[in-house]
Amino acid sequence: MTKAPIRKVVVNWPAWDGRVQEQASREGYGHLEITVTGDRAVTLASLREADAVLAAGWDAEQLEAGANLKWVHAVSGGVEAHLFPEMVASPLPFTCGKPTFGIPGAEWSLSVMLMVTRRNHFAIGRPKTTYLAGSADDNLLPEDLAGKAVGILGMGYMGKALAPRAAALGMRVLAATRTPRPTDDGVFESFTADRLPEFLAESDFLVVALPVTPQTKGMVAGPVFENMKDSAFVIDASARATLFDWPALVRAIDGGNIGGFCTQPSGLHPDLGMPGIESDFWQRDNVFVSPCRTTSNEQVAAGLDLFFENMRRFEAGEEMLGIVDRKAGY
Repeated sequence: MTKAPIRKVVVNWPAWDGRVQEQASREGYGHLEITVTGDRAVTLASLREADAVLAAGWDAEQLEAGANLKWVHAVSGGVEAHLFPEMVASPLPFTCGKPTFGIPGAEWSLSVMLMVTRRNHFAIGRPKTTYLAGSADDNLLPEDLAGKAVGILGMGYMGKALAPRAAALGMRVLAATRTPRPTDDGVFESFTADRLPEFLAESDFLVVALPVTPQTKGMVAGPVFENMKDSAFVIDASARATLFDWPALVRAIDGGNIGGFCTQPSGLHPDLGMPGIESDFWQRDNVFVSPCRTTSNEQVAAGLDLFFENMRRFEAGEEMLGIVDRKAGY
């Protein structure tokens, strides 16, 4: 059933100013009244007459202001901060950008694995003149990624994109899922919760690609590290600090229970037990910190494509993409 057209859109992410308007014209939505702003007062005022919102941040006050909203779309893939009680109870259609993060999340995870096995963090990070004076090929000799086992914890868009790419490089791909499901493309073997210790024991790399839910908060904890190889490397593809038990992670690194860790923190979170910025934890040779790199130019373009495709689907009364399961939390 066709629905009333979208006429007014609020975008509370100023980084997309210009891009949204240009895409609207290309998509045949030049008639839209689009307000792009980072000013909260302007956002709240504009929401009062808006039909849809493209939200980088979303809270109860904005929802209340948008009394005439027909649809909410979150820019991000993770929506835990958007699921406040009023939004969970709201009948508004709620979609997010999660379908667009699969490829960049997979490629970033592979880049970390290749960095570790090829020792690029050691070799490329040294002064450019180091290797001009003579051969140093045996210095921290690399290993092949082919033949290694990667355990993917969470088979959402990132996990599904990573599995066939890792398999194409000769890796043995293991998947851990909450409930039994058909094996995804590229996956050698799937494990459910009752077989998690076996899954962890076989993994040379553990890629954490989970959403944040009440069930997953603090899930990557002591029992996880205790069941892993002491050479295994943990990769935080989700970029969600709340998934980790940080004191347990520090103990695992300090005690040599795991081989290393790479994360994309949004900042320091002392309330989670993360080490402070002066801690030598962050200076260890096997701990790597990256800005968020599970994004890309292509992902931003795909995010805009998704928004306008969903607008077309909304107006046509078709099923939308990236629908948020409010009960599941993602």
